[in-house]
Amino acid sequence: MLADIYYEGRGVPKDYAQAVDWFRKAADQGAPLGQFYLGLAYINGQGVPKDRVQAHVWFTLAIPRFNDANDVNATLRNWGLKLTKALAQRMTPTEIAEAQRQEQSWVPTMGNAVLAQVPATNTPAAPPPEQHQQAGSAVAPTGAWQVRDKVSALDGSPDFQANLESDETVTDLLDQPKKAALGLVCDHNGFHFVVVWPDFIDKDINQSTVVLTWKIDDGTVQRTDWPATTQGLVQAGTTGLDWAREWSAGKTLIVRVPDKHGGQEATFQLTGLDQVVARVSQMNCG
Repeated sequence: MLADIYYEGRGVPKDYAQAVDWFRKAADQGAPLGQFYLGLAYINGQGVPKDRVQAHVWFTLAIPRFNDANDVNATLRNWGLKLTKALAQRMTPTEIAEAQRQEQSWVPTMGNAVLAQVPATNTPAAPPPEQHQQAGSAVAPTGAWQVRDKVSALDGSPDFQANLESDETVTDLLDQPKKAALGLVCDHNGFHFVVVWPDFIDKDINQSTVVLTWKIDDGTVQRTDWPATTQGLVQAGTTGLDWAREWSAGKTLIVRVPDKHGGQEATFQLTGLDQVVARVSQMNCG
């Protein structure tokens, strides 16, 4: 998950508010890992005010979504059960009733809650009134890219995100089909090029990289060490931009990511990545 980068400070300063924003996007769609970490944030007051009701809600929603197919899921499920029990002992009857009301009425959001689809035309879509459009040549790239291109209302720094889903689904951590994604982020924390993976990455807790197997078009199969989080691979800074530039020269990318299902493959149609890279190259990320 991209949230791991900000939560753990992997290659960027720790930013709990940014991490919570990403955890919430995943949680709202029913991802148990996002729900679990959002619960932790409310317990510890990291990126949000401490809130026992909200912590109880998100742990309760996450617990049944963790299956016991692997040790990680079992550990998180048991941890969630213990934290929920400890919370309930400290909550008032009114707080418990409110938590139960929210848990029973919760429904997942549909579609991509991270990035809004823009038309594949040469004319940028007009931003909503509350957004601040990024200065320069905003892009609406060809292909299937989803883009958000604006600036921070606080300091004018870039707030750019581009996302591309895979052609096919892979099996996620709940044994459900879900598409992988490529993501490019340019904001006040710098530039990040990310492979977002629905399943848990297969790595030891102290392991910082995994081998990504990949091929562009009909080229040679490559194997490269990429920094890894729980559910994503990420290249930061100029290294990440160099990777994006290299891949933008091709039309089709195939990747194999080591995960808890033995290493699954995904295919991406890269049309429009050259336009996204050109746009990011105009920005001062970080």
